[in-house]
Amino acid sequence: LLREDILVYEMASSPRLVGFEPSNRDEIGDNWHDVHDLLGAIHIAGWSDKATTHAMCLEVGDASGAVEKFNKLLTDNVPLMPVEDNSLRYSSISCGHTNCGLRAVLGKCANANPRISRDGFLSQGRIAETDPLFAERVTSRLTWTALRASVRKNYPEALPILQAAKNVFGQVQR
Repeated sequence: LLREDILVYEMASSPRLVGFEPSNRDEIGDNWHDVHDLLGAIHIAGWSDKATTHAMCLEVGDASGAVEKFNKLLTDNVPLMPVEDNSLRYSSISCGHTNCGLRAVLGKCANANPRISRDGFLSQGRIAETDPLFAERVTSRLTWTALRASVRKNYPEALPILQAAKNVFGQVQR
């Protein structure tokens, strides 16, 4: 139905422009430990574009202040890339931890895993030594199914349904 109303489109976006959707996962967002653990797991398994085909986000639109504030709280005083003022254009409904991990690599955040870091900081160059595609995705973007901002207001019941459906794969893995 959302596609019929032209409220869904495909796009690629820099990890810098995507934060967590505040309503996702019962308004918990992320845990920086989970993000860093996921980066290590991706390194071990190898990057898979197929594993990110479920990536879905929502245009921030009028909720920009709330989305930015939520994401600043999640990244404050932890080894995740800080959110710059007015930088978020989308919020993740699914694949948010992966995107946050890519942001952490971009931000050269502190990390003790020598397989993905150098001198105690995440390193795209270090990742490229063993997984060039993983390193490339840090800057080349994820492909997202994006929802127009009006979905938040006009179809609020759709968000929790989509979040649960899209995130089930990661929950099953855990």
